[in-house]
Formats: sequence, structure tokens, C-alpha cells
Amino acid sequence: MVINKLRNKNISLIEAYKRGFEKFKNHWKFWIIFMLVLIAINIGETVIYNYLSVNLVVEKIMSLFVFLINNVLIPIFVIAGSWQSLKNKKVDLKKFEKNDLNFDMILNMLTWAVIEIFGFILLPLGVFYIIIDKSKPLYVYIQAIKTQPVIITTWALLVMIVYIIIITRFMFVEYNIVIKKKDIIDAIMKSWKDTKKYWGLLVSYYLISGSILVLTSFITLGMALILLIPWYWLSTVYIYERITK
Repeated sequence: MVINKLRNKNISLIEAYKRGFEKFKNHWKFWIIFMLVLIAINIGETVIYNYLSVNLVVEKIMSLFVFLINNVLIPIFVIAGSWQSLKNKKVDLKKFEKNDLNFDMILNMLTWAVIEIFGFILLPLGVFYIIIDKSKPLYVYIQAIKTQPVIITTWALLVMIVYIIIITRFMFVEYNIVIKKKDIIDAIMKSWKDTKKYWGLLVSYYLISGSILVLTSFITLGMALILLIPWYWLSTVYIYERITK
């Protein structure tokens, strides 16, 4: 079974989820406060962005600032906190900020965030736009979803699965930058190498974890995510530690 493909590393998905739960239980106060802070930041960004959107220049500056926070700084502290939790240390992000956080790390994370957006989002959308008949208005494709839901849904699922298979090969890039202190090129190459033998398990991990998060979010109206997202982070960093050990 896919779930046991890491036996030679003494790990399975069940073990990863179990260890993630154990680490969350050990540091639950920190992670709940952390999640509440993230929610407050998100609300603050939305309010400020809407308030300042009347000025185009200020709006662009605010957009860049929000991008830096959401795609660079927050992932850095998530990975740092997860790593500290995994190692049974007291989670102390102030200590990490003082001793480990530097300009090179921020620059490498920013570079990867840009690569992700252009390489995994904008580029595929651009290719899709080139392939389809651009002479047809957008509502034609929206109507196709209504008239041929099975075909469109199947196509969308296939695209999503291919996307997940590809993205899993790069899922350790940010971890390599923050934990291993790698530069962007080395981080990408190391992630590609380390995930080569385990992409099947990692794809399964993405699909199972995503399904759990979506289902519980729907059932609890998003409330359970305060607990489940940190659990997912801690399970992921455990998998990273075992694969790259």
C-alpha cells in the first residue's frame, strides 16, 4: 500500500498524522494563539486594504506588503515553529527571529513565492488561455460547466491531480530554506532529489490531508481549522524530517 512506502525510513502516513497530533498536544496553547494571530492579521489586511484602495499607488504598495507577509514571513514562522515543536523544544519564535532570520532567508523565500505564482499558477493559466478559442467570451465556458458538468469536472480533477504530483516534488523547498539554510537553487534541487522516491506517498498525503481539511471545514463552518491546520503543519514537518534525515 502507498501508505507504507516509507517503511525503510520507519514511517507511514498514519505515523506522521499521529506524531503531528502528539506535537500539537504538547504545544497546543502556542498554536491556537498563533492561529488567532493569523486570523487577526488577515482581518486587519482586509480592512486596511479596503480602506486604502481608493488610492491606486497606495493600493499597489499595500498589495506588495500583504504578499510579503502572507507568502514569505508567515511561512517562515510556520516552518520555524513547526520545527521547534518537532524537536520538543520550547516554541520561541523570538529566539528564531534573533538568531536565524536574516535577509538572505527572506530573499530566498520571496524568490520561491514568485516562482510558485508564475510557474505553477500564471503560466498554466496562460497556456490554457492560448490553447482555448480566445474569440469566445468567458460565459461560453461557464455555460459548458453547466451543460457538461461530468466532462468538465473530470478534466478539472485530472488537471488538479497532475498539478499535485508536480508540486509535491517541490514541497520541501521552503523547509530547506528555513531549516537547512539553503539558497534558492540548492533548496529546489534538494527538494526534487529528496522527494523522488516518495512522490506517491506525498501525493497521497496531500489528497488525504486536503480532504480532511475541506470536509471538517465544511462540517464545522471553518472552526475546526484552528486545530487541524497546525496539526497538518506538524505532520508535514515530521515527514520532512524523516525523508531528509
